[in-house]
Amino acid sequence: MNKWKQVIMDNMFLRNACSDLSGRYFFARERGNFKPYIQFKLGRQQNDCFLYFSKVPFSREYEQAFVKAVSKNDVTKVSTFLHFHYKAYPDKQEFLNWVKLTLIASLNNAKRSINRCAIIKGIIWAQQQNDVIQFEQALKVEIVKLLEPAYDEVEILETEAFQIAEQISSGVQRRLVVSVAKF
Repeated sequence: MNKWKQVIMDNMFLRNACSDLSGRYFFARERGNFKPYIQFKLGRQQNDCFLYFSKVPFSREYEQAFVKAVSKNDVTKVSTFLHFHYKAYPDKQEFLNWVKLTLIASLNNAKRSINRCAIIKGIIWAQQQNDVIQFEQALKVEIVKLLEPAYDEVEILETEAFQIAEQISSGVQRRLVVSVAKF
């Protein structure tokens, strides 16, 4: 078996034909060899925000399931689905970049306009979340500049500035959720 696999891997035509027929990249030899940005479970499909697989997926299979989950969702539920996974992922900026790049790459493959609208809504959601992160960072810097004369200790100043920035940005986030839902 390994001899045939090596012959196929050495021949570019056969390698590409196998990857086209099997629906996955032939180089992806290991299941689960990807970074799980979107939470998934093994088992039967349920009506929640997780992706479900019968066994640990290949990376391309995982990305396709994510795009399918976004495009099959109702346009109003896309932001709820993405926000569920956004809250669970530790590096928010990395998550948003992955979502945006994956959805942009899949936009050409969306066949129906409903699917395209859901994917575009996902891209807009990722960009808005990115804007909120940048707003929070800029807001914290400005608040520190404003409060600097009133505080002697830098640690207390940064804690206070962070709390104020969190309160303001949570209000902005609530308004953003309402405006995205109207889109």
